[in-house]
This record gives sequence, C-alpha cells and structure tokens, in this order.
Amino acid sequence: MSFYRFAQFFQRNLKVEQALYLDGSISSLYIQKNKRNDQLFEMGPIVGSVEQTDCQIK
Repeated sequence: MSFYRFAQFFQRNLKVEQALYLDGSISSLYIQKNKRNDQLFEMGPIVGSVEQTDCQIK
C-alpha cells in the first residue's frame, strides 16, 4: 500500500485530517504477556487525545 492510499483511508474512511505514521526504524512494540519487546532505542511515552465530537467513526 502506498502512503497516498494509506492517507486516503484515514481521510475518507476514518474522517481523520491528521495522522502520524511511525516507521519501523523508530517505532516498537512492547507486550509483556507475549514477551515481546522490540525496543531499539530509549523512548518516552506517546500520548494521544481525540475529542468525541471530532471522531466520526460509528
């Protein structure tokens, strides 16, 4: 999938004007239950906030 199609999905289907894509070189996943820890670098927390009035997913 191209970045263009990826962005279109967010705009058309999820009604999201802005989204952040984290590529594989910096993003990682930690799931203690599955003993998965992809951390390559020291990172801080990432916090997101969505106002219910802005979210058009039903």
